Amino acid sequence: RTGKYLLDSNINYADVVLAVSNPMMEYVKKIRQDNIELVTNGVDTDMFKPNLDTSALKKKYNIAGPVIGFVGTIEKWFDFECIFYAFKELVKEVPETKFLLVGDSIKTNYVEELRRLCRELSIEDKLIVTGLVPYREVPAYINLMDVAVMPPLKKGLLMGKFALPNKVFQYMACGVPVISASFPEIERIAGDVVTVVKSDEEFVASFQKLLRYGKKGEIIDRGLEIARMNSWDSKARKIEMVFEEKLKSLGLEKP
Repeated sequence: RTGKYLLDSNINYADVVLAVSNPMMEYVKKIRQDNIELVTNGVDTDMFKPNLDTSALKKKYNIAGPVIGFVGTIEKWFDFECIFYAFKELVKEVPETKFLLVGDSIKTNYVEELRRLCRELSIEDKLIVTGLVPYREVPAYINLMDVAVMPPLKKGLLMGKFALPNKVFQYMACGVPVISASFPEIERIAGDVVTVVKSDEEFVASFQKLLRYGKKGEIIDRGLEIARMNSWDSKARKIEMVFEEKLKSLGLEKP
């Protein structure tokens, strides 16, 4: 209750409010009607790009076949269980496939729980967990993937309504096809590119479809275009423009 009071007070007293998603803008509009600008998350397109050399990583992790992957914090707000049940079915059709988790748990032992689940499903030998890696190396790990995943959130979490994760832009900027659970903002910005899965059962067919298509074609080109449109450079220019306009309205000059 105190946190909401502080948030709403800051929104009310700010000269300008930058919202990271449309649902967040709607929330802000319940408190004020003016000086609200939409500036979503973005991606460093100089760093995250396709066709990076992944030969060393393939050798390090003994990868010879397709890779399904995820980058980010591996915590219990994600429902990875449904992903691994789908992955088990995929392995029956494409046994050389690996699942790459780039990241680690921060607050819990969720990674170890997922390892146990993979043992129970007899796919532990297909799971690669890198742990935390230097940020500058993340683009190469994404390039290693044939399909990248945005898992569903656990039921009841409201953050999905507001979320537009950076990783989706990073996946697209690296030219990797994306499968995502249903997130309103992902569908709004990249619904024509991201394969949106509405139920757990759809993951298996979506994995199979995107592995067949590969990292080529109109979807990949469109994803690269969306990533460029949402580069951090473009976000910085918009924020600078918003601040300049506000300074002018206050009779102040840009320092």
